[in-house]
Amino acid sequence: YRKIYYSQYLIVVLALVIVSGLALLGHWAMKQLSYEDQFVIPWAAGRSWLLEGIDPYDDQVIQLARTTLNDVDFRGRLPGAAEFDAPFLNLVFSLPLSLLPYEIARTIWVSLLGLSLAASGFMLLKLSQWKTSSVEKIAVIILLLGWLPALQLVLKGSLIPIILLLILSGIYAILQGKDTLAGFLLALTFASVQSTFLILILFIVWSLFHKRWSVLVAYF
Repeated sequence: YRKIYYSQYLIVVLALVIVSGLALLGHWAMKQLSYEDQFVIPWAAGRSWLLEGIDPYDDQVIQLARTTLNDVDFRGRLPGAAEFDAPFLNLVFSLPLSLLPYEIARTIWVSLLGLSLAASGFMLLKLSQWKTSSVEKIAVIILLLGWLPALQLVLKGSLIPIILLLILSGIYAILQGKDTLAGFLLALTFASVQSTFLILILFIVWSLFHKRWSVLVAYF
């Protein structure tokens, strides 16, 4: 325990209030707004695999996802290409939630995405070394969360906010000389290889030229 300007217990309470607020807001939004649900198929794939031993790429997964959406009060719909075609590593992020009922899992997922966007905003400020006060940092993060494309990503349940946070955290770790941590974080972005392939190639080439072997070892 160490003394800071604000009580640490107050910070914990505020954090819980913020997380609960994000969960309630997300739960309300999913009941009011129509959206394409990008979480339900990975959730169904993980649930089928863990509880019944079904191949995550089996057609039964799509049937479970469709039935689930029909049975809940949310206004989500299956994506246009209704199939699980992501790398298997993609399930790392949704497997723990696959053991929970869909409505609870989806609400938690919305909160995680919102927190990931907020953390990404904080990491961007750290990387830019923009000298701002705490109030200004909070204002920037709130603006990021209120940005329409960001809200759409959260509502859809897209994995992109988490991938963005992993990339920014990986860059920050490299700058801090924590190469092993950076390689591990960048390895997790392979779950969204379609959108991060070029970035990963650039990191690998950069690590080779600078002989940062720890990044490559941890990544592979």
